[in-house]
Amino acid sequence: MVTWTNLGLLYLHHQDLDLANQAFLRAQVLDPNYPLAWLGQGLVASAHGHELDAEHIFEYIVGLETTIVGLLVPNLQGDSHTSIG
Repeated sequence: MVTWTNLGLLYLHHQDLDLANQAFLRAQVLDPNYPLAWLGQGLVASAHGHELDAEHIFEYIVGLETTIVGLLVPNLQGDSHTSIG
């Protein structure tokens, strides 16, 4: 799913919205709860001018058990080897 999502982001960057959409859909088939694939779908919807659909997708992402922050920052509880301050 990560590979399909990354491919979708690449297509999105090159403004190929149809291929981006297809890649994000494939990622969602592999893991329907993968938030970055949903984020990509929301960005595609927004780029197509479907703002209400994009808003619903973004709201759905917030409700997923695994959040984007959790994916990007896996150790929010702190690491015993890291000290802040």
